[in-house]
Amino acid sequence: MELLVALEPIVIRPGDIIKPGEIVQARRPERLLSEGKARRLNRAESQRILDRYVAEAREVFEAEGPLVCHACKGTDFWTSVHGVVVCRRCHPPMRDGLIKKWIGEATGRTK
Repeated sequence: MELLVALEPIVIRPGDIIKPGEIVQARRPERLLSEGKARRLNRAESQRILDRYVAEAREVFEAEGPLVCHACKGTDFWTSVHGVVVCRRCHPPMRDGLIKKWIGEATGRTK
């Protein structure tokens, strides 16, 4: 899968149209690219989209209340430098450099 920006209207199926400027996810982007209907996202655009999705996921995560691991029922977690929240018991960090912050029972639930 590759993310592209539509340069002109793209008809996915009748009634389902991607408008210029919208993001389209393509399994086989070659046709859209060769026909000039879309272009690849640059690094800054990709980062903005990723940041937006992470922010939305963080809002949902924070609204759900106390954090409990679905596998071990533990309440201690750590956030990686990449923004991923991981169970401390199931997946302890390999090295301290990967830890952005601790979350959980011992440290208090942080947001």
